[in-house]
Amino acid sequence: MLRAIEKYKVTYMPVSPPLVLALTKSDLTNKYDISSLLMLGSGGAPLGKEVAERFKEKFPAVELVQGYGLTETGGGAARVIGPEEAARYGTVGRLSENTEAKIVDPVTGEALPPGQRGELWLRGPTVMKGYIGDEKATAETMDSEGWLKTGDICYFDSQGFLYIVDRLKELIKYKAYQVPPAELEHLLHSHPEISDAAVIPY
Repeated sequence: MLRAIEKYKVTYMPVSPPLVLALTKSDLTNKYDISSLLMLGSGGAPLGKEVAERFKEKFPAVELVQGYGLTETGGGAARVIGPEEAARYGTVGRLSENTEAKIVDPVTGEALPPGQRGELWLRGPTVMKGYIGDEKATAETMDSEGWLKTGDICYFDSQGFLYIVDRLKELIKYKAYQVPPAELEHLLHSHPEISDAAVIPY
């Protein structure tokens, strides 16, 4: 990949967070001229604030932007726009046009205020109507008012920026706590001697 960036003078790359981490920690980046790179678009999983900050320290000229979307939303449901928003490390941006969202307590079904973590529900003209031929999956994923239950644990800050915490199904239940594996992975990634990490319940 680094050879291709150098050879073809790549300016933009869509990437996943593990690739951002690898670029941040790898010394191989010093062996190639990747100065043509202007922007990375990260998605597919939560990108930790610490990893994003370290990436920007190493590559200050490269804008690192995040976005969020699902197949069921027809693409991007939230995105970071411009350098000022890109500097808000950890957020996937604000909602796309014509998209509604709410954070819902997965146990009670109650809508939660900004700063509270819960399941992200989305609604809008690009959100699917259901799964063809699978009424059971549709009923589990969509409510009667057209809200899509994403299965992602998220929160909004007071300015409307969305933060992805983890997948609802991946939460590790320990005593009275629900621990997001991604948070533990981000903590492990912050150690300079750890190149990558995956947390699973044991």
